Amino acid sequence: MDKSFQIPPQSPTKVIPADKLVNSLQLLLGISFHLTGKLRTDGSTVRKIVSNALLVSGISPEAESGSFEFVPIKKKGVPKLIREMVDTYIITTGDSYNLQVWNRYPNSHSVLVKYSNGETIHCKDIRLIFLTILNFA
Repeated sequence: MDKSFQIPPQSPTKVIPADKLVNSLQLLLGISFHLTGKLRTDGSTVRKIVSNALLVSGISPEAESGSFEFVPIKKKGVPKLIREMVDTYIITTGDSYNLQVWNRYPNSHSVLVKYSNGETIHCKDIRLIFLTILNFA
């Protein structure tokens, strides 16, 4: 995954709009890729696929170094794709894989990123991308 996604956007208001995000992700419809059945490995693979699709259509400008801080200790709960304020989850049709929402703060008002100009990114601002994987045993 491109490391630029781990840098927050210049402003929470300057991320890709939802309709453009949907259009960017339509490239993923019908593609096939290998799942290992290992949650961390498959999650990483999905993030790479999503980040590559977003890079094709262009991503929002990054925040300048020193203009923001991650609030949670060790960035716990901050999505790897914070640049576009998205997080990815895998959903399968099989019964050997389940949806697990790890590292999510239950309080949707918790601050993830604080900008020096007073803007913030809260847990509730994160947009969730669910990828449905068909034919997974």
